[in-house]
Amino acid sequence: MSNTDPNSRGAKGEDWSDVIRAWTRLDVRDRQLAVLRNTFPYWAVSYELDSAGHCTWKAATTWPLTLEMATAGVLRELQRGDPITLMADLTSQTEMMGEPST
Repeated sequence: MSNTDPNSRGAKGEDWSDVIRAWTRLDVRDRQLAVLRNTFPYWAVSYELDSAGHCTWKAATTWPLTLEMATAGVLRELQRGDPITLMADLTSQTEMMGEPST
C-alpha cells in the first residue's frame, strides 16, 4: 500500500502506513497482547514464557471486586494457555460484571 492509497488513510485522512509498519514488526504474541489490552482495559493482561517456551496468558482485575461481582462469579485473576481462550473468558467475565467504576 502506498502513502497515496486511500485505503491506507484513517477517517480524517491520517497516513496509517507508519502505524501498519510498526504493528507488523511486533511479535505475534505482542500483537495479541495489544488486542487483549485494548479490548479489556479494566484488566491487566500479560503473558509469561516458561523455560520450555510455553506461554501462559494472565489477566487480573484492576479494581476491587464488589460482593455483587464475586457472587456473580467474577474472578480476580485468570490464567489460560492461549490468548483466544483468555479472550473468551474475559468476555464472559466482563458480561457478568458490567462496567466497573474505577
